[in-house]
Amino acid sequence: MSRQMKADRLKRAAILEAEGARQSEILRAEGEKQAAILEAEGRKEASYRDAGSQRTSGAGRSQGDLDGIGSHQQRRYTSGKLLCGTKIH
Repeated sequence: MSRQMKADRLKRAAILEAEGARQSEILRAEGEKQAAILEAEGRKEASYRDAGSQRTSGAGRSQGDLDGIGSHQQRRYTSGKLLCGTKIH
């Protein structure tokens, strides 16, 4: 009887140890997952900030490009005709 009780105690201790190790692994994995998520969110936020600053600094340049296109189109059309000879309707 005493041997059976000792065996049961050892069995329970082994199970509790295994459960503790399992819980420890789960918590470690969840921590790594959360760290990866936060790092990705930080990179995403930084890229949005960088894109936003490039967009605002490039706004004048884009408008200048559009103005250039307009003057080019104006030069292409003369008296309702394309310079290449195709008539506009």
